Amino acid sequence: MRSTIVVDLALACGAGLLAALCYAALRTELSHEYDLYWMLPRLRDGDLVYPRHPLALPFAHALTEMLDGHGTLLERLRLANGLCAAVAVGVVSLAARRRGADRARALLAAAAFGLLPAAVRFATVAELHGLFLPFAAAALWCVVGLLRRPGLATAAVTGVACGVSAAVHATGHLLVGVALAWLVSTWWGRIPAKLLVSAAAVLLMSAALVTVAVPLFVSGMEGAPVNDQLDFVAEHPWAVDGLAALLFGEYLWPLLPLSLVWPLAALRLGGRAGWAAAVTLAGSFVVYLVGCAKLFCWPTHGYLLHEFGAYLMPLGMVVASVAATALRPRSLAACALVAAIASGFDYGQNVGYAPDRAFGAAAHRYLEGHDVRLLAGDRAEFEGLYERLYEVPALDALRDRVIPLASFVYEARRLKAELKPDELALWFHPGISSPRPTVITERAREQLRVLGGAFRECDEVWLPRIFALEAVEVGALRGVLLRPR
Repeated sequence: MRSTIVVDLALACGAGLLAALCYAALRTELSHEYDLYWMLPRLRDGDLVYPRHPLALPFAHALTEMLDGHGTLLERLRLANGLCAAVAVGVVSLAARRRGADRARALLAAAAFGLLPAAVRFATVAELHGLFLPFAAAALWCVVGLLRRPGLATAAVTGVACGVSAAVHATGHLLVGVALAWLVSTWWGRIPAKLLVSAAAVLLMSAALVTVAVPLFVSGMEGAPVNDQLDFVAEHPWAVDGLAALLFGEYLWPLLPLSLVWPLAALRLGGRAGWAAAVTLAGSFVVYLVGCAKLFCWPTHGYLLHEFGAYLMPLGMVVASVAATALRPRSLAACALVAAIASGFDYGQNVGYAPDRAFGAAAHRYLEGHDVRLLAGDRAEFEGLYERLYEVPALDALRDRVIPLASFVYEARRLKAELKPDELALWFHPGISSPRPTVITERAREQLRVLGGAFRECDEVWLPRIFALEAVEVGALRGVLLRPR
């Protein structure tokens, strides 16, 4: 028995090491945009209080400090995501083994998860979602143990694991529901009802206790994180705009092919185990997608926010563990191959991306000599400048004067359902939104015209009407300075 465990651990470590090497080799300069922009300065300063995901920044800070000497803070955070995703791959193989899969199937199932487009993406960019994966995988491993042998002790351990994962990323709370659904659908009528109810209650209470106790371990944090998490959800309206795009962009493509094969896996599993897996996965996918719809589908601007399947990756782990015991090795290998092809296509769309460092250098020089705001046109422009500024506290005030066009568009649409082009143009007036005049880059103006509607009219009609457009040409920086007429 002991030798079996040792071999399983060795194979899991080998799978994780191979995944880590692959993820490190595939690292791109792509970012996950907005969260990264505020995250890096806070990691730099040790400002780690983030109630929505209370353990995320402390964990990220610990990892980036551990990796000190391996590049900039951004590069270390990207490397930390890859290492965490690789650990998750190893743990998924252990969860599959714990479900009863043989070693070959367990490793193939773990590969199918590790090669998913969402997994590869968040293992190769700097974000929080990659850091969350080992905690979600550990929770899955505990859930599988609870399903094998339901009891109060295993329920308590599972609840703690789910609670800790929820402290790293709030979506971990949903893993409690996954565990309960799977436990009840598997054991209802097969064990005494008293034991089943007690185990479910212990699981819930232990997860809740972790959530309540988290502030005790995060310096400067006050109150339970669930308050901030609920407030964040409540501020988003219910809508159905963009549901089709959400289904494809958050579920079908990022988890391909596991997003499609889970019904087949449950069917092939058969019996009570197959029925329980089908009920759990069907219910879980609905709950997760409803949560995504709540956060991402806004009536004023449809489906503009997206997370590329980040929130549903734990369910990809669940499907992998089920498939490991239901599908033949050849089918699992095919799943891994399809996932690799999908990830390759996804990766190929981004591999050529790089921040525009020539623009960043020119814009940096210009901003140091001029008291203006700068509207950057795309992420390459913004990040080319941002990466020069975020590691130096003395440059924070200058960094705050740089605005990505996407943020301007997002705020405009969020604040007003019917956009008027003259109001958009007046946002740039020094007497209205800021005491400083604004420089708009050529790429920003091009993007305004591409957006069409009020944004196009703003650029073509109202900016020239309200402002004198003074050409700005400094190195790779090309744009216009808006001087009120």
